Amino acid sequence: MVALLAIAVHGPLLLMQLPAFAAGSQTQMFLAKHYANDFFSVWNAQWFGGFSQTASAPLTQQVVALLSHLIGITAAYMVVQLGVVVLLALAVYRFARLFTNERTAPIAAIGSIFLGSLAMLVYREGALPATAATALTICGASFLYGWARGNEFFSLLKAVLLLIAAACCDSITALWGVALFALLTLWLASADADDETYGERRAAAAVFIRGLVALAVAVVISGFIMAPFWSAFSPSLSCLPSAIC
Repeated sequence: MVALLAIAVHGPLLLMQLPAFAAGSQTQMFLAKHYANDFFSVWNAQWFGGFSQTASAPLTQQVVALLSHLIGITAAYMVVQLGVVVLLALAVYRFARLFTNERTAPIAAIGSIFLGSLAMLVYREGALPATAATALTICGASFLYGWARGNEFFSLLKAVLLLIAAACCDSITALWGVALFALLTLWLASADADDETYGERRAAAAVFIRGLVALAVAVVISGFIMAPFWSAFSPSLSCLPSAIC
């Protein structure tokens, strides 16, 4: 129901390709075109003397590139963005369900579809990586509860994979998402440690530490995958103190 509403609201707007000329959308499609031509190369020779695409987290661009072989680069971007909007609504539903009930959680999910900030990011800024990372982080955070509170292995697997995917879309957004959503989920799991929903009571500290271990695994794997991204920024970061002085 929530997914269908998200498609009904944003589908026609994206079908009209409203974000096509936003600065962020043009950049994402330009980078995606390179992956469409040479998926395993990060060196883009189409602009001036060439540049490395490791300066931008690649996952959303690569998904657009793969889909572009079927429907073209612009349509692929719009389809991926629509998928992200739907995923965001579902992620908000799952996350809200942890704190509320079956009647209230859908209201939060519906509200996420009409967020002014979402409209700005999608249609004005063309910030596909940021919206994708936000949706994936919230969804991953919602699975952390099942692992931390109930020791569910598949919840651990889903949480780690989703958080890694978020980092590969936009590392900074994923980092803030972990601080805002994942840690809040671990706090809730710790607060519910005495609840016997999962058949036994657990120590709050043990629940919180179990969740932190999952976050640490996701961060380490993400750091390994995104090492080229950070190395591309290391020269700029090293020049920052001298620039400030």
